Amino acid sequence: DDVSYVLVFENRGPEVGATIAHPHGQIYAFDIVPPVVATEYATASATTFDAPSAEVMVATHGEWSAWVPLAASWPYELLLAPSTDVPDLPSLN
Repeated sequence: DDVSYVLVFENRGPEVGATIAHPHGQIYAFDIVPPVVATEYATASATTFDAPSAEVMVATHGEWSAWVPLAASWPYELLLAPSTDVPDLPSLN
């Protein structure tokens, strides 16, 4: 119950502040939801959470989908989410 937000990303190259030469993934767990994320979630419309179109879909596997956001902030940004609603992290497969 002490994790409210998880940030997963790949750190690659000096342009994104990498201090290690090879690409590497990182996972951060926070006890709070960052204010920007909380605001985005609160103001998002229901369509924000609709299934992505085939045009932006990168991969699906089982109950998971990965796609490119329509207004990506980073060149290789992907969104990864379960295809069904889940109440919390322990409920994920």
